[in-house]
Amino acid sequence: MELGKIAVGVDFSDESTAALEHATGLCKRFSAELVLIHVGPVALPGTGSIVPSVRVWEEVVNQRATEERMQVRMLAEKIAKQGLKVSHVAVEGEPGEQLAKAADEHAVDLIVVGSHGRTGAKVFLLGSTSQGVVRRAHCNVLVHRPGPQREQGPASILIGTDFSEHAEEALRVAIAMAADDAIIDLVHFVHVVVPAA
Repeated sequence: MELGKIAVGVDFSDESTAALEHATGLCKRFSAELVLIHVGPVALPGTGSIVPSVRVWEEVVNQRATEERMQVRMLAEKIAKQGLKVSHVAVEGEPGEQLAKAADEHAVDLIVVGSHGRTGAKVFLLGSTSQGVVRRAHCNVLVHRPGPQREQGPASILIGTDFSEHAEEALRVAIAMAADDAIIDLVHFVHVVVPAA
């Protein structure tokens, strides 16, 4: 598996910072370019409203968008000083959709996103950026969960297989990303239909 470009979703949360560290490690390991993708608030066009609260809201949102773009640029400059090739992009809209779209536009080989660990009703009500990226992306997606990470790659990987081309590609990706001493377990489930008595 060749990794020439690795994108990471950056929203300045703890989960995003951990995903960035993981993506940076992968870039060093594979000599890949890092693409920082930030999906910020949608800038509001001036409505010319005479209502003061509307004007204030527009100014607050636009100021936040400007500040976050500056933060992403400064982060890219900081990472570049570590010797990595890095680029950055700031887009607006729904995060899962825009991360996948930006990754396509920049021809990345892997997207790394952080997981906020939402389950159940929270995912239903709030949605999940990582879930949205996995559904929409045309390249591999690595969902990074908080916790200790090994610099040389995962030591234990579980792969579900149905013996399809996609499962074989998942195995190739796992082998490429695994540590030299990693254990890769394959699991295949068979759905058994029990006829009615």
